[in-house]
Amino acid sequence: MRYRIAAILAILCFVVLPILIWNIAYIEPPEDIQGPKKSVHWKKIVSAREIHFPLEVHYVHFSPDGKNALAGTISTVHVFELASGKIVATIPVRGLRAIFNSDGQWVISGGSHGTISIWDWHTQKCTREWQGHETTVYSLSASDDGKLFVSSSWKREPFVTDFRVWKVDSGEGVSSIELDGINAKCAKFIPSTTRIMALSGSAMRIYEADGTCLQKLERNLRGHFAMRLGYHELEHVAFSKANPGIAFMSGQGSAAVWDLERGRLVRTWWARHGTCRAVACSPTHHWGLTAGGGFEQTGRNIDEGFKYGTGRLWNLDNAEELCEFAGHTDQITSAVFSPDGRYLLTGSYDKTVRIWEIPLAIAN
Repeated sequence: MRYRIAAILAILCFVVLPILIWNIAYIEPPEDIQGPKKSVHWKKIVSAREIHFPLEVHYVHFSPDGKNALAGTISTVHVFELASGKIVATIPVRGLRAIFNSDGQWVISGGSHGTISIWDWHTQKCTREWQGHETTVYSLSASDDGKLFVSSSWKREPFVTDFRVWKVDSGEGVSSIELDGINAKCAKFIPSTTRIMALSGSAMRIYEADGTCLQKLERNLRGHFAMRLGYHELEHVAFSKANPGIAFMSGQGSAAVWDLERGRLVRTWWARHGTCRAVACSPTHHWGLTAGGGFEQTGRNIDEGFKYGTGRLWNLDNAEELCEFAGHTDQITSAVFSPDGRYLLTGSYDKTVRIWEIPLAIAN
C-alpha cells in the first residue's frame, strides 16, 4: 500500500504538476490585462519615409544630434542622413549590433565572432579592434558621459551569459559579469548613471560598472510574468529620459514598467504582438513603444500569428494605447526615437528602414 501511495505521489509531482504549470504559463491573458484601452486620439499610422537596403535590417540607432542614423544588416553598417535619407558611409562589419558613441563621431560595432571595433564613420576606417567575447555580440550600450560601454554575449564552456564593460578611449576592460544560461538578451546603461541593467532569460539584475551587483531579481519576475501573461523571457529594455525613474521592459507579447528606485513592478499588459523584438522610450514624453510581429490570426502557435511588422505606442502612466505604426511587410527588429522625440526609426526583416513622424495630436 505504501508503495502505491508513493507511486501516485511521484506521478502527481513529476507528471501532472508540470503539465498544469505549463498550461497556466500559456493561458490566454485575463481580460483585465489582455486589451489595454485605446486613446481617444488613437490612430493607425501608415505613412512613413522608406529607405531600402540589400539585406534584412537587424538594428537602427540615432546619432546624439539627431541628424544622422545608422542601420545594420548582417554584413554592413549604413550611416545615412535623416533629412534626405542619403547614405553617407558604409562600414563592412559582420555582426548584429552597432551604435554611435555619445558625441556621434564614432561607431562601436560588435562582430559575429565576438570582436569589438571602433570606427571613424566619416573616413570609414577602423581605429581599434579587439577580441571582446567568444561568440556573437548581441547588445551594446554606451554611458551618457561617453566614457564606457557594455557588450553582451555568451560563453560556450561553461554556458553562461557574458556581460563586459569597456573604456571607449582605450578599449580596456573594466569588469566582466557572468550569469547562468546563454540567454544574452540585453544590457544597457541607466541614463545619467554608471549603473547597468542586465537581462538574461527570466533574470534581471542591476550592476555598477565595476561589476558590483546592486539588485538581483529572478523568481519574482519569472513568476509574475509567466503566471499572468504567458511570459517566458525578459528580452528588451529601454529607459525614459522624460521619466528616469522607470525601465520599460518586454518579452514576447507582453510589456512592463519597472520602478528603478523602489525595485518593484508597477504594471504589466498584453502588447498584442506575436513576438516583441524591440522596445523604445520617448525622450520627451512618458511613452513606450513595443515593436515586432503583428497578429493576423489568433492561436497559441506564435509562428502562425505574425506575418507583418507593427509598432504600438503606449502611455506608460496608464498602459493606454496611443497609436499603431503599420506598414512593414515583415517583423520589426529594432526601433528608436530621435533625440528630440519628433521621429521614430524602425528597421525590419523586409529590408527597409522607416522614418515615422509622431503626430502632433498625440504629442500635444
